Amino acid sequence: MDPTWSLYGVTVAEIVAASIQKTSSDALNRLRALKHPAALSVYLVLGNQALVNWLVHGNSPEVVSLANEGIAAAKKDPSVPRWRVVTGETDLALYFIQEGKNAEAEALLKDALDLDNRAGRPGLATGVIASHLGTLRAQAGDLKEAEYYQHRYVEEMVRVVGPENARTGEAGVLWAVSLSRLGRNGEAVQECHQALAIVRAAEPARSPRLPRELSGCAFVLNQAGEAIEAEQNARESLQLLNGGRAKDPAVAQSLTELGVALVRQHRYEAAIPALAKGEQIFLDNPGYGAKHYSTIRASEALAAARAGLGAVAKTQK
Repeated sequence: MDPTWSLYGVTVAEIVAASIQKTSSDALNRLRALKHPAALSVYLVLGNQALVNWLVHGNSPEVVSLANEGIAAAKKDPSVPRWRVVTGETDLALYFIQEGKNAEAEALLKDALDLDNRAGRPGLATGVIASHLGTLRAQAGDLKEAEYYQHRYVEEMVRVVGPENARTGEAGVLWAVSLSRLGRNGEAVQECHQALAIVRAAEPARSPRLPRELSGCAFVLNQAGEAIEAEQNARESLQLLNGGRAKDPAVAQSLTELGVALVRQHRYEAAIPALAKGEQIFLDNPGYGAKHYSTIRASEALAAARAGLGAVAKTQK
């Protein structure tokens, strides 16, 4: 059924959202009525209510409060599997990242990684947490530690899902980006080519996973001075994202790398609209903002494109 279809002015999507919200609220009320609820029940019900509140109402302090209460209850009770706590802390960290609260996110991720390691069963979650920490460390300018965490992501994916899995290819692209930011461009390009080949072999032609890997490799290629190949990757990524949301940071990343590639080919006029749109998406997203590395990259490339176009105009007078 079309979620935009309405009955007496109320859409199907709104009816479904209201139903989910009522079910979740009823469960929370029943839990609050218990004198000694089981810790796992507290974790599950409060975590679900936090998720519903976020989906229906957006970001709010109540989302954080509910999630923290559920996680705290689970951490106190040793009968609750540690992977539950790891999952809860990781999910809340991702919420904080979307809010641009990186310090809070990093503290949660480090605690989740420590819990996962002490549980003696490192697996898929270990690599994913390491990757998020790598991204946060890169944003903080700690490029060596960022490279350490992204390389650990690769190692965990090879161990858990194998060298030919798409997740391993994704990890490889992120590691290549971190190598590139350290100036190790030759290694980065080689790793990106291998990782992208893994993703292409493992995923369908129009896989939603592919645009991000193409954009990451476009960054690596731009940093290595391979602007033509970088442009090709960025354009392919944008073509796959054609149906994506206009405010999606993934679109902004691809637009930025396209613009950087065009600037490095001295195609300034073509670069400006791509960079301007990418910059604006980053500025409008609370998880990015003016001080984020991606925004700064788009802004600097846009300034270079405008300066280049101005210089060309002067020589033609």
